[in-house]
Amino acid sequence: MPAYPDAPRGVFLPEILVMYCQRSAPGVTSGVVEDEACLVRMVAMPCTSKVELTHCLAVLERGTDAVLVVGCPVDTCRFLTGSHMTMKRIERGRDLLGQVGMGAERLSMRLASELDSGALVGLARELARAVKPLGPSPMKGVTPA
Repeated sequence: MPAYPDAPRGVFLPEILVMYCQRSAPGVTSGVVEDEACLVRMVAMPCTSKVELTHCLAVLERGTDAVLVVGCPVDTCRFLTGSHMTMKRIERGRDLLGQVGMGAERLSMRLASELDSGALVGLARELARAVKPLGPSPMKGVTPA
């Protein structure tokens, strides 16, 4: 089943949610980008410190193939420890996904600054390449309880 309607039949195009710090990608607006390798949903956050592990896991539970969190480099985070604390949450989530057999690759975090929308899509494309061997999310089509 294609990840989105325009995908050729039988081709798996991963759906990637990118949550990014507004300061790491100034001028980029939230939205959906259809790339040849994946469908990218971009959501701006005031700071990645606002990203909770429960949010990421809930998105994956709803069938999104992978979640990428993009934050400021640790030494430039305006909340001082926002990126650092979020990295710890993401690592915990990766451990959990590995334990349940969904694949730790489905959750990732990158630190960067001065990105444009093309660079964010490029990061999503990298994640899509890592997730593609896993296949579609095992949660696709499953109604959350």
